[in-house]
Amino acid sequence: MLTKSKKLKVKSKESTLRLRSGLMVNKVKLSRVNPSTALRVDGVLRQAQDTFKDAEQSRSKQSRTIKNKKSGDINFKFDEKGLIPAVIQDYKTGEVLMVAYMNNLSIKKTLTTGKTNFWSRSRNKLWLKGETSGHFQIVKSVFYDCDIDCLLFRVRQIGVACHTGNRSCFYRKLNIKN
Repeated sequence: MLTKSKKLKVKSKESTLRLRSGLMVNKVKLSRVNPSTALRVDGVLRQAQDTFKDAEQSRSKQSRTIKNKKSGDINFKFDEKGLIPAVIQDYKTGEVLMVAYMNNLSIKKTLTTGKTNFWSRSRNKLWLKGETSGHFQIVKSVFYDCDIDCLLFRVRQIGVACHTGNRSCFYRKLNIKN
């Protein structure tokens, strides 16, 4: 690690230093760069970059625990943005109504209120399904898949599920050749 005593002297000429790691230090004014100093700087930057990558990978692989009195603690696997997909299904007919994303907070709110709450990726905020439309979803049961990275909510749908006015978001069919 570089200390204050090992600062590089400033010269009026601007230059760009390309480090072995491929990183660029732009518009750096240097008088002399000793090869061993350049290697140390490169090493420090590389180490910082590796640490950052490790932290990001660790965050994306982390499970977050949801405490549930009946089921015990469940370690859901969220993606790198802290989200998990949720499939919403009519509890009587089995019809898939919609798919949305949830974060830790929206899961907890859903489990405590009994109404579905989601994380809006486009608005970047928490939203209660039906908050503005009145088309709430009352949770009847919750399932999670074998990998613990997807949720299934069986709900009583009040009104329609889709913002287009259709009962389900899956109202369009893709034709395939058999």
